[in-house]
Amino acid sequence: MIRFLQSIFILLFVLILGKTFFLDTRLFDTYDGDPGFTSITTGENDHWLIHHMPLGYFQRNIFAIKHGEHVRFINHANKPLALAFESALPGQSLEGPVAPLEKEQFFDADFPQNGLWHYFDKNNPSDFGVLYVAK
Repeated sequence: MIRFLQSIFILLFVLILGKTFFLDTRLFDTYDGDPGFTSITTGENDHWLIHHMPLGYFQRNIFAIKHGEHVRFINHANKPLALAFESALPGQSLEGPVAPLEKEQFFDADFPQNGLWHYFDKNNPSDFGVLYVAK
């Protein structure tokens, strides 16, 4: 619960500053080690990328998408990433990967509901981020 409250505080702080995290352009390319790549195209789906970096933090810890957009979480750390999700609204849930993600493995997530989602590493809960899904 404390992690979730921290996430909400960070999101409110950013919103108060008037910043937006919707990106106007996308780079349709594959990941080549440059964490600046923000999205890729796989088959029929475009994916926003959130990288778990080698030093054990998420490249984007505050991010917003539109409902129906897909997110790919990629682990670049030398340790497994036990990705988990929590929703701010009761009754909403999203299952993470069954097994922890090893280095360079990824997990594609489709967020079923609008609202605020908290994502984190179960092995190290201080590695977390907040994703806002808008209409």
